[in-house]
Amino acid sequence: MIAQRVTTALLLAPVAVLLTLKLPGFWFGVLLGCILTGAAWEWCRLRDAGLFQFGVAGAVLVILVLQGRHFESLLTWGIAGSALVWGYLAVRIVQGRLSAESLIPRSYALGIFLLCAAWSAMILLHGLPDGPLLTVALLCVVWTADTMAYLCGKAFGKRKLAPKISPGKTVEGMIGGMLGALLVLLAFGYWALQMRGVQLGIWTVCGGLAAVFSVAGDLYQSLLKRLAGVKDSGGLLPGHGGILDRIDGAIAALPVFVAGWFLLKQ
Repeated sequence: MIAQRVTTALLLAPVAVLLTLKLPGFWFGVLLGCILTGAAWEWCRLRDAGLFQFGVAGAVLVILVLQGRHFESLLTWGIAGSALVWGYLAVRIVQGRLSAESLIPRSYALGIFLLCAAWSAMILLHGLPDGPLLTVALLCVVWTADTMAYLCGKAFGKRKLAPKISPGKTVEGMIGGMLGALLVLLAFGYWALQMRGVQLGIWTVCGGLAAVFSVAGDLYQSLLKRLAGVKDSGGLLPGHGGILDRIDGAIAALPVFVAGWFLLKQ
């Protein structure tokens, strides 16, 4: 299992980095839209939704890909709203009150909104000066947080982080993931992005929040899978499961980072 996970990551990560750095904005948006359409299909399956619901999700994403760039203010409001939703979800997770009765009946519509907000956040980030490199840096932070949490949890994990949602996740794993993410943040910020002083501080704060919220995204998807009675959202990626299993943290991290970045950089 670990060997499959590592092999898949080693194959996918360089491709994802290369495409993010080299694709023009429009085609990057198209590629991202295709990935999120696959995620929408898996989300529909988790909610036992049919082809009609998936068609609605797909149509919304297609419209967003083709016309979203012309409505940047609308995208910005969507990102801000999504960041607030993830803040609410994170609080409910910490309180141990994230339950089927309160959230899951609305999760299909919520899923479309959160996927669209993730697309919007990445597109706005990718379109900034040095945007492709910023996007790669943020993705590396999320990947590092996830990978280090997994490895540290396996090696040192004792205290359960959210036993009712995901029994395998531990406090020690989360601490390891956050420390790994912090190192990647500082390395990218100082050397690759040439940030100094206040700018480096803003980057570190926003990236740190993104890493923390990536855990909330992971746990929320874990709850969806637990209620659906499945281990993975799909079987497309050996060792990782489905598309949602691979991008669940990024879906939460992207809007939170972009909202914080635009707010603090003003």
